[in-house]
Amino acid sequence: MDLALIGWCRVVEFADEHGRVGVRTSGGERLRAVDDVLVVSPIDNSLRTMSSGGRSPCSRSLEPIIGKRGLAAKRLCAGVRAASTIGSMSPSEIVTAFIEAIERKDVAAAAAMASPSISYENMPMQPIVGRDVMAATLEMFLGNANEVDWVIVRQHEVGNVVFNERIDRFQIGDGWLELPLAGVFEVDADGLISLWRDYFDLASYQRQLAELIES
Repeated sequence: MDLALIGWCRVVEFADEHGRVGVRTSGGERLRAVDDVLVVSPIDNSLRTMSSGGRSPCSRSLEPIIGKRGLAAKRLCAGVRAASTIGSMSPSEIVTAFIEAIERKDVAAAAAMASPSISYENMPMQPIVGRDVMAATLEMFLGNANEVDWVIVRQHEVGNVVFNERIDRFQIGDGWLELPLAGVFEVDADGLISLWRDYFDLASYQRQLAELIES
């Protein structure tokens, strides 16, 4: 029985030879029998426990289990939380939540809201295709910043496309890099961001970054 789509893998229920319930990935890898796993109900997207206890997936079960398999437990757990709410959100709300995750420097939560095949495009640079590559690029962009504040000046939604005008601010050292830009996002049928395109002055970004790093 399919229980949830969490981050990069679908989790399904199984019972071992002793009748204990556990989980395995869509690739068939059996993780181990567990006694407390929080999953997303396929019926109404609410969070349900497979047994009593009610702990969050990161507090006990999924993080140590998935972590031992090297499958990025933090991102997987972030995917559980995203999947529990994303179905009831409009495209504009999804984009706002995505930006808020970036402001927290929570790349895992942001990646959980992106399609596996997302095209991340910083104009006029070449597109970055794929969720993992997008996450790695975000980590690099956010790495020098002590604080991130992306101000949404205005935002409009047309069907599954979201347009916004933003001022992306990064605190680096004692100063702030401020980058006015226009963003375009597309949200797919699964509620995941499949396109993220930002138009901005690259020379202004590079000049401010150099000045802040040197100061």
